[in-house]
Amino acid sequence: MLSSTAMILGAGFGKRLLPLTNEIPKPLIEINGRPLIEHTLKLLKDLGFKEVVVNAHHLKEKLKNYLDSQNILKAHIIEESSILETGGGVKNALAFFEGKPFFVINGDIYLKPQSPFGLKNFIESFDPSYMKALLLCIHEKGALFRKEAADFALLDSKQITFSPPSTILKEYIFTGVQILFEKLYENSPDGTFSNVELYKKAAKEGTLFGYEYKGFWRDIGTLESLEKTRKYLNKHRIR
Repeated sequence: MLSSTAMILGAGFGKRLLPLTNEIPKPLIEINGRPLIEHTLKLLKDLGFKEVVVNAHHLKEKLKNYLDSQNILKAHIIEESSILETGGGVKNALAFFEGKPFFVINGDIYLKPQSPFGLKNFIESFDPSYMKALLLCIHEKGALFRKEAADFALLDSKQITFSPPSTILKEYIFTGVQILFEKLYENSPDGTFSNVELYKKAAKEGTLFGYEYKGFWRDIGTLESLEKTRKYLNKHRIR
């Protein structure tokens, strides 16, 4: 069973979203007239989470004020004096999850499942007996407005490999949604580091798995993707 507390990664500078992020932290950028983090909080509540922990650094007071004022989920804020990146940020929050597997979502993505069962099935697919991490991934053909190459390949076993055989192309993109187990962080460094370092180690061990997602997903990490996503949502009346 997962922890009833989820985590939103919200500390980043959002440099690719400048000049917007000179004044607004990434999670407070608006989609459909509401802060992106509001959509995320409601998603987490719909999935059954009771509390959320959010790490904050860039414009942290604005993010803290918003979280203090919302009444969707009880929020715990971890203020980072310096950016710890994804690995350090999550490791710094491990005490909130009390040794249970936990759900983590990036603060700069927009998810709208076609059915809540898509993400509930993802959650139910995590097995701590042989998984250290389960990443929600999307086939590169479904990743509109993203220009970067695919991140990894999925084997028939649903294990993730960063170095697939020559007969398998890297086809899948990490959505920024994941279920993690504290075992992933055993022997990890203190301070600032990326989760990618741990993913690659777990992939070699055979403890890193992927789950293909077919709902609506957009990365809001650049000005171009933000504008295109807003137009797409308005055109298709997605709320």
